[in-house]
Amino acid sequence: MEKNNDEFVRGLFDRFKKPEWKDENPNVMLEAIKRMYDNKILAEIAKNDPDPKVRFQAVKNISNQSVLADVANNSSDIRLQKRNTKMVRKI
Repeated sequence: MEKNNDEFVRGLFDRFKKPEWKDENPNVMLEAIKRMYDNKILAEIAKNDPDPKVRFQAVKNISNQSVLADVANNSSDIRLQKRNTKMVRKI
């Protein structure tokens, strides 16, 4: 019974735990983003994260051409805009 109770409590904590891609540590975020393929979340990270390494990693994982185009058009990072425009043209 004790084991089931421990698993239940861990499960509750996991539900409220912040996802790794929202971690304040850019290295933790980078590792989480490398395993992520949710285009919507990746686009938000690519457009809004203050760390350029994190933004570029997010762009690498975006698989939808229209999402890449949106990031290229709405990013404040000129380098990211240029890179995405090139990526969209290749697809």
